Amino acid sequence: MAVMLPEGEDLNEWVAVNTVDFFNQINMLYGTITDFCTEESCPVIYEYHWADGTNIKKPIKCSAPKYIDYLMTWVQDQLDDETLFPSKIGITVLYNWDPS
Repeated sequence: MAVMLPEGEDLNEWVAVNTVDFFNQINMLYGTITDFCTEESCPVIYEYHWADGTNIKKPIKCSAPKYIDYLMTWVQDQLDDETLFPSKIGITVLYNWDPS
């Protein structure tokens, strides 16, 4: 019931709002551990590579904290993109959400 579209709500708007809320929760959670896991203090357990296809086209090796920083910045950029997540009511996005 917690994830069902409320009656009378626009599906795309509901998905967008919940996506932004989920990102904000993850961002706050990550913010609480950044002091404990820095590039200097966290040993390399896995090898991380980042590429966003726009600014960094060829994957680059990076630490776990740097990878998370790249990821969170990339997600924030997606959320700020008005063509993906319009901030004004009544604007239709360029994609159609198909929950099936």
